[in-house]
Order: sequence, then C-alpha cells, then structure tokens
Amino acid sequence: MENTKRKKSSTSSTHKSTSTHKSTSSRKSSIAHESSKPRTTVREAESNAKDSIIDEAINQRIYKSYDEKPTKKVVKKKKYRANIKGILAIVALFVIVDALFIAIVIGSSNKKKDEEEKNKQSEIKEKEENKKEEEKKEEEKKEDNKEDNTDVDSKKLKELKNINEKVSFFKNEYIDRYIDYKNKNPKLDIEMVIVYVNIGLDQEFYTNIKDSPKQNTIHVLTNKYYSLDKNYEPKNLISINESYSSRSLKMVKEAAEAFNKLAKDAKDEGYNIRAVSTYRSYYYQKDLYNNYVAQDGVKNADTYSARPGNSEHQTGLAVDVDNKNVSYTSFGDTKEFEWMKNNAYKYGFILRYTKDNEWITGYKDEPWHYRYVGEEIAKYIQEHPMTYEEYFVRFLDK
Repeated sequence: MENTKRKKSSTSSTHKSTSTHKSTSSRKSSIAHESSKPRTTVREAESNAKDSIIDEAINQRIYKSYDEKPTKKVVKKKKYRANIKGILAIVALFVIVDALFIAIVIGSSNKKKDEEEKNKQSEIKEKEENKKEEEKKEEEKKEDNKEDNTDVDSKKLKELKNINEKVSFFKNEYIDRYIDYKNKNPKLDIEMVIVYVNIGLDQEFYTNIKDSPKQNTIHVLTNKYYSLDKNYEPKNLISINESYSSRSLKMVKEAAEAFNKLAKDAKDEGYNIRAVSTYRSYYYQKDLYNNYVAQDGVKNADTYSARPGNSEHQTGLAVDVDNKNVSYTSFGDTKEFEWMKNNAYKYGFILRYTKDNEWITGYKDEPWHYRYVGEEIAKYIQEHPMTYEEYFVRFLDK
C-alpha cells in the first residue's frame, strides 16, 4: 500500500515535472515566435483594436437582424411605406399623363388659332379685294350715270335758264325743288325762285327743321326752319344799361353795347328808346308760347309768338322796345318808331318783322322787334330792302 502510494506519488511528480517542462518550452517557443514577428507601434495597435471592436459590433448587429423576426409594427410600417410609394408613383404617372394631355391640347389650340388667324386674314384680304372690285364697279356706274345725269341736268338747268351760272348760291341738290317751285310760281323771277327755295319757302313752316347755322356769332339764323337746342345760351351775355331798360335785361356783349349807344344818342336828340325784352331762355319761351296757345290756339299763336327753340330772343341778339309812355305793341304809332326806321341800321339793328315780309318770316308786323346783325349788314339791308333770311341765303349760307 505504501509502495503503491509512493509509486503514484512518484508518477504524479513525474507528470508534474513533465507538464512544467512542456509549459516552459511552449512559452519559450511562443516568445521566440513573437520575437520573430515584426513589431507594431502603439498607434497601429490602438487602430487595430478599434477596427476589431467595430467589426465585432457590426457582425453582432447583422447577426441579430437576421436572427430576429420583424414585429407587426415594423411590418405595418413597411406596408404603409410601400403603399405610399405606390400612390406617389400613380400620382406621378397621372401628372405626366396630364402634362402630355395639356401639351397636346395647347398645341392643338395654337394650331387652331393659327388656322383661324390665317382664315381671318384670308377673309379680310378677300373682303378688301371685293370692296375694291365693288368700288371699281361703282365708279364705272357713276361715270355711266354721270353721262346720263349730265344730259338730264342740262335739260333741267336749261329749264331754269342756266341760273347756276349767274348766282353763287345755287344748290345742285335742290334742282328738282327749284323746278317744282318755279312751276307753281310761273311769274316769279328765277333768281328769287332760288332764294325762296333756299330759305325753305317751298315747304310748310316748322317742317324739315334744321339746326340754326352760325351759332354763337352775330350772324346766327333762327326762324321757323332753323332752331336752337334747349340748352343753347349765348356765351357772352351782359346787362344793358338800366337807364335804357325796363328791368335787368341781357344781350350779347356786342349787341348790348350797340343798343346802349343807340338809346343814348336817341335820348340826346329827345327820343326815348327803352328795352323791354331781350334774351330769353328756351324754357322761358316755352312757357310764354304755351300761354299764348292756351289763349288763342296754335294757329293764331304761331303768327305772333315763336315756338321754343325758334325764337330770336334765345340768340341774345333781339330786343323789343317801347318809349316808356305807351305799350310796346303801340310803338309803331310813336315818333320814336320813325327815328328807329331812319337810324337803327347805323348801330347795326334791323327791323325784323314787317307786314310786307310776313309771308317769308311767318310773323305779323312787329314794329317793336329789332335784331342786331352788325353795321355792315344792317346798312346793306337798309339800302336793299329784304329780310334777314334773304340776305343770309345770298351771302352767308356757304
């Protein structure tokens, strides 16, 4: 037993020494091997250690992601993202299709506009060519008619004794009216036929009324053929000297100044000439005329009162006078009337309505009604008795 124990002990001891020898030799071998390797620096060692740690971490993450099963939440998110991507893809597709459609429509629209513009230009060109063609035909037609009319007019002018060559106020457009009026008044001188037709006497009073010519001048003509607008008011109205008027009255400046001088000179000679009515507005005349119509009827009122718009008083150039002692309607029986007959023209005034020219003016004799026309015209009419209408168509109606 003791021997056996000793053997075991010896064996164990031998084994230990052998093991120790092996370990010692292994270390020596390892040290020798390590000493044979190239030596690394401290920095390289640190870098290698870091790389090793990083690689290990990456490998662990990868393995973990492969090993772990995705949760429901992750799956749902993935599906949601996939759906969003699908929707975005569809929207993008629609946008592309829409853009293509718009491009096609715009292109088609532009093409259509270009075609319409070309057609429009073509139509315009065609119309212009047709117009030129029509004008050419019209000119040719006029030339043909001119030859025919020349023959016709020459016959008519011969009937009027070629009066167009003798007077400057002959109007070709009135040639048929001239002939008609001449035939109705065979004893009337041809020149007077032209004058009376130009006045409008071949037509009824207050028919074919036109706008008064020469408005806002001292030559304006207003009668039963020419009228003023309801808003017409002379531009330069001033008051007459109250010493020579029954109340505050106005006339056109030139006429007012001439009347003041006339009245003063008459007074210096012992005559009283006073203005009792001058400028009247359209509406004032309207009320006045309507009162006369209500009193005497239209036919009678028209013989002594002008219709609104046709009154000379609206021109601011007409004046009714008296001598302060009797009514203006009795002015024809006064010595002042005689003075006016002989002197009014010197101041540019004419007696407008007389018994002799009633058929031309359409008004009864009014010895109190005077019209300012300027000294030159007044003097001519004084020396060549005629109405203002006759003077106007002869010398002013251009």
